[in-house]
Amino acid sequence: MDRGLTAEELQEWNSIYASYRGRSALTGTIIGVDPLHISVRNKETGAMEKKTMYCAIVVPYRVRVVIPDTEMWEQARPDFVLQNMVGATINFIVIKVDRENGVAAACSAICPTAPSACVTTPTSTRTLISWWVTP
Repeated sequence: MDRGLTAEELQEWNSIYASYRGRSALTGTIIGVDPLHISVRNKETGAMEKKTMYCAIVVPYRVRVVIPDTEMWEQARPDFVLQNMVGATINFIVIKVDRENGVAAACSAICPTAPSACVTTPTSTRTLISWWVTP
């Protein structure tokens, strides 16, 4: 898979895998906020429901890193807070890698529950990460 990668691309993938394996923080700039539409199962009714989750997008070089808003803070905040963070520098920890699609999912390193709960606690966001994010 590493054939044909430039030195910068190889360094980026090595950093992403180091963060994923060692739970170490990476730093990047939020370049945008994307709404992600997912289907989740309602625990009470068992029916599938459509949910919209906003995700911060960080692209250190070429790999798209998606950080769901539920992984940014311990308590929920209005959508506009994340949308106003475009251009901010953020520390994040990679929690899922999809090498074939050139995308990774992460949680904020400043979240009080990161990195241990971010990586191990099942939440509604785990559904997103299990379902996976396509670019």
